[in-house]
Amino acid sequence: MISIFIRTAWRLAMACLWLSLLVSPGCASGFQFPASSFQPPAARAFAAPVGHATAWLTPGPAPELWLAVRDEPPRLVLAGESEHFSTPIWSPDGSQVAVLAVSTGTETAALGRWWVADTAGDGAAHQASIPPEWIGPLPESRSSILAAPGGSGSSQSAICNPQSAIVPPPSIRVAHHPANSCRNLPDWAVTVIPFEEYVARVLPAEVYTSWPAATLQAQAIAVRTFAWRKVLLAPPDATYDISDWAVDQVMCDARYPATDAATAATAGRYLAYGGEIILAQYSAENGHPTLDGGLPYLKPVLDPVSLGRTRYGHGHGLSQWGAQRWASQRGWNATQILTHYYTGVQVVDPLGGNPSLSLLTAPRGPSSWLTGSTAYLTAHASFAPTATVTMTFAAPGFQSLGDFGSLSGLWSAEWPLPATLTRPVTITASAAILSPTGAPTQTITFTHALTLAGEDRSPPAIHRLTLPTSAPSLTITLHISATDAGASGLAGVAAGGDWQAVAADFIFLSGAGTLVADPDALGGHALALPADVASRWEATLPQSLATNQIYQAYVRVRTASNVPGTSEVPGTWGRVELYDPTSNELLGFADLRPGDFRQAGVYQEFPIDFWLSPQANGGVGIRLITADSLAQRIQSPISNLQSAIFFDRVQILHGPTSFGTDAPHRLEHRAGPQPVVVKVLDAAGNPSAEVSGTTQLVDTAPPGAWQLLAPTGWVTTTLRPTIRAFIADDLTGIAPSSAVARFTTDAGVSWSAWLPVSATTKLDGSAELVWDWPGGEGSGANRVQFQASDNVGLIATGPAWPVRVDVTPPAVTLAAPRWATAGRSFTVQWFGWDGVAGLATFDVQVSSSNVPGTFEVPGTSSEVWQDWLRETTATYGSYPAPASGVVRFRVRAHDLAGNTGAWSAPQAVMVTTALQFLPFALASP
Repeated sequence: MISIFIRTAWRLAMACLWLSLLVSPGCASGFQFPASSFQPPAARAFAAPVGHATAWLTPGPAPELWLAVRDEPPRLVLAGESEHFSTPIWSPDGSQVAVLAVSTGTETAALGRWWVADTAGDGAAHQASIPPEWIGPLPESRSSILAAPGGSGSSQSAICNPQSAIVPPPSIRVAHHPANSCRNLPDWAVTVIPFEEYVARVLPAEVYTSWPAATLQAQAIAVRTFAWRKVLLAPPDATYDISDWAVDQVMCDARYPATDAATAATAGRYLAYGGEIILAQYSAENGHPTLDGGLPYLKPVLDPVSLGRTRYGHGHGLSQWGAQRWASQRGWNATQILTHYYTGVQVVDPLGGNPSLSLLTAPRGPSSWLTGSTAYLTAHASFAPTATVTMTFAAPGFQSLGDFGSLSGLWSAEWPLPATLTRPVTITASAAILSPTGAPTQTITFTHALTLAGEDRSPPAIHRLTLPTSAPSLTITLHISATDAGASGLAGVAAGGDWQAVAADFIFLSGAGTLVADPDALGGHALALPADVASRWEATLPQSLATNQIYQAYVRVRTASNVPGTSEVPGTWGRVELYDPTSNELLGFADLRPGDFRQAGVYQEFPIDFWLSPQANGGVGIRLITADSLAQRIQSPISNLQSAIFFDRVQILHGPTSFGTDAPHRLEHRAGPQPVVVKVLDAAGNPSAEVSGTTQLVDTAPPGAWQLLAPTGWVTTTLRPTIRAFIADDLTGIAPSSAVARFTTDAGVSWSAWLPVSATTKLDGSAELVWDWPGGEGSGANRVQFQASDNVGLIATGPAWPVRVDVTPPAVTLAAPRWATAGRSFTVQWFGWDGVAGLATFDVQVSSSNVPGTFEVPGTSSEVWQDWLRETTATYGSYPAPASGVVRFRVRAHDLAGNTGAWSAPQAVMVTTALQFLPFALASP
């Protein structure tokens, strides 16, 4: 009996194993894999809706997107810098995932860029020019959801007065935005958070915790101010005060010692303008200058530490990377940073903590040298609003005591310093807080010192400039002899072509002014503008400049003979602005005050640094704006030239390089004689008078550096496919009318005639050649060839590039069993062939019905096809049969050229519920 039992049990076990193999998908199915045990540190997982893929996202201002497919370890597909990644959004089939990359900062969500990663790929994510089609509208405006149902909403442009709520709110209501990927909460769930804790949570999401303490403290005050204003603006029926996403400012849950310390060091402090809390906008990189935010404290600000940096964000208010540079490179504290980026604001300390004081000055030039007759000082103190404060400015041998401003916490002075101030000098601002009336007599004094290098009101001079009479290359060497009579010493060389706009080039727009003869003007005429009338004149630089380069413009102006260059005439007489004529983007500006001039009646040049980005077209516009008022007058001669400002010209050169007696200079891409204009600058920023020479650019080399830009692979159309090529000429550039091309279909045995093609030239001497190729037939014997000459007639012929053509899509067939048993897997096979490029991948689709016979007629309108396999290289798969009904399959193929074939004829599989049993016999006793 035991023997019979053992044999029976063994046979039953083998039968069960055989049945399980029939029912379960085999290893060939390729769909069942264990999940990977590895995950990126501090990352949050977002699983695909179908399939076995997971997106991992790490939070913070340096986010990372990782992608894991099946049992493979996650791979990094996208890394950010000073930005936030939104919650990943999967495509319905799980084959792609998208995130919105948004700059750090306030209200930057609308400026985001979409990035898409493919689960089938192994490279980095790619930027999408438009949102992927599966992404619906995202909630980016809080105006429709701020108030509770039936609420009235709120005006985001209102300015609130914090005097009714002089202390920070105890808490803030934070709504979880669906796009926030660093907090795992239901959409729009509202969390009530202590206000200072909220600031501590926002800081590490917006800035790097490794940045200097002064930068983190400045950011903490801006974060607190922005959120406080939101609380004060929220209507009574609002369900929350602020969201945790970049429609406001991003908040996560993580906290760190450095940002906690910055929050505690600035507890309660906020920014105010005219006694009212401000809209403290900030973003990652605001460039030089920052952009106009449309509010009196969000004016454009010159930011030399950010010169040449691409803006990332809206460009208004505090620049986060700029603040990092001011702290790390110049040693600025938080108040200096904030009052630099927010014009005319005060740092208010409603809690009456440790008082602080900061001092800024506005010297001309790149350093702390004084180049005019007046030092412009601004002191910013933070203390309890109820305190009584006196302010003193002092320097060795000089002291001034009194009320320097009408706003509590902000003082300014225009201080005439003696012309003999040639030594380093320390200017000290001292604030004394007096005890309130009735309290014991006590005075708290706190100071801040600012050391200036000294005074240098003497521009350098060039004694001799030597340059080659001819040059076979773009880069030449300038031999310069120069001296500096001032105290700062020679520091830079600026050189360029004859790029200038003179007084006669300017067009009247409004106000007053007239062109007058002036023997002191370099062109013999000057534009005389009244100092007390709002006037506006504009011109465009006649030349086009190379992009992605830093330049320095020199504005040559003088005051009238009876206008003193001292603080006796307060304020500014006007501004000179440089702008992009195409985009109207502000490139740089100079506010000119009477005290900036060394002496009245003498022309003086004021530098303006600017950068032409790679996206610019090379044009530069110039605006002259006088008298900051709203008066508009008709154009008329100036009756009293004694009150006028005289404008001579604006000259532009390449941004200065370090001074050397042998200085490299790069010529323009054009043959023939070229003027070379040179200035030297001292360490105070004073420019010398220019010296010029001429050199002859000699071009003896034909163009080169040929590249085939397109097609990079197979051509799949015969309808005049586009061929694009690149060619460069470093010296004189490509002549557009010289570009031609030809083709052959027999590997060069015979060629077509040379045919004209279009050419787009660039300022760097290169060109892109575009040709709608009339060929497109044939096989591997197709060739194309381009030819072009430079601007002196030297001809270059490009290589004979092969162009692979495949216009025939691949063909396929599919085989599936006629019958299948419910609950068991069955194998489907498919095959394909392609005569030219070769097969690449297959798509397999399936449709099913639990009503037998429904799909017996191919193409039934009610039939719904679903993807089973996409872009697979497999030629078979194991499919689990449903409980009953009909399953139909079809396949199509893609070849290596990108052609997609037609769907194959559907193959139907009838599923039955019949059970099959394995017979076995019991052994006889």
